[in-house]
Amino acid sequence: MRRYIPYILFGSLLAASCSRDNNDVTQYAPMPIERIDLAVSGYPQSAADIQSLEPGIGLYIHLMSADTLNRDDALTALSQNRVTQWFGRDIVERFTVADSLALPLGRVSALLPEVSPELKVTNVYGIASPYMQSVIVSDSTVLVALNHYLGSDYPGYETMPSYVREGKTPTRLPADVAEAVVRVRYPYSPVEGTLLERMLYEGAVAEVVAQATGNDGDALGYSIADLDTADHRLKDVWYTLASDGLLYSTADGEISRLVSPAPFSRVGSIELPSKIGRYIGLQIIRSYIKNHPDAKPVTLLENSFYGHPQQRLIESKFSV
Repeated sequence: MRRYIPYILFGSLLAASCSRDNNDVTQYAPMPIERIDLAVSGYPQSAADIQSLEPGIGLYIHLMSADTLNRDDALTALSQNRVTQWFGRDIVERFTVADSLALPLGRVSALLPEVSPELKVTNVYGIASPYMQSVIVSDSTVLVALNHYLGSDYPGYETMPSYVREGKTPTRLPADVAEAVVRVRYPYSPVEGTLLERMLYEGAVAEVVAQATGNDGDALGYSIADLDTADHRLKDVWYTLASDGLLYSTADGEISRLVSPAPFSRVGSIELPSKIGRYIGLQIIRSYIKNHPDAKPVTLLENSFYGHPQQRLIESKFSV
């Protein structure tokens, strides 16, 4: 039997809890990207700089499976490996905006701990990495694979789908760091495993990232045009999800199609920006916050909250 879904077809979308674009970074202390990639590629001439890069250098050595060697041999091997050779020069030539990212990263590192002390970021290190993962988090240390941020026109990305290439720009880096830290510390732990439950989790992550970066587009990976399209079609999409019972689907493919990166999302016959489920989840979370102003953002990231999706949807008084 289909569960009751509260929705209102007419009315106005509840105001967001933060502005779409409020990314002033000037009041925050900068968080520089400390360049392990440069120190490793220049070893042993850069040996004097290596000590100042702890604990990042130790984490990088472990990541590259070189910790069975003594420190000198490990750094020598890393300076000569294929990853360093392949990406080192391209990173130097194309990643020229590290200084301009220090203030946005400073905002992220200042605001995430206000949500939870577990989200503390003490250092951000730039590396060259062979892995698909662009951000690695260990305790409060963050490694960022700079070879993932060389611009959408970088020849090395030409075989990737366009929606993937579009995210490989330096401006994405602060939001990617924020999102990685949140997801590592508060991973999705489903109770019911429904689309609505996942949407609530994704919306909570997006809200924390939006607050940390000051930008909804960065939090969602949306352009201004994507945001406008999602806003404009929200009522139609919500009606379709609610009336067809899709909100309580537990099919992994269905859920992934609506919350994961992709060329686009489709709900019924409506073609939408990708991750539309995450966008809707953000609107529900903001509606909940508006109606429960004492709610702590960190509680929205826990499965004791999103694990009761029907109840939270009712409590949010979400309407379109």
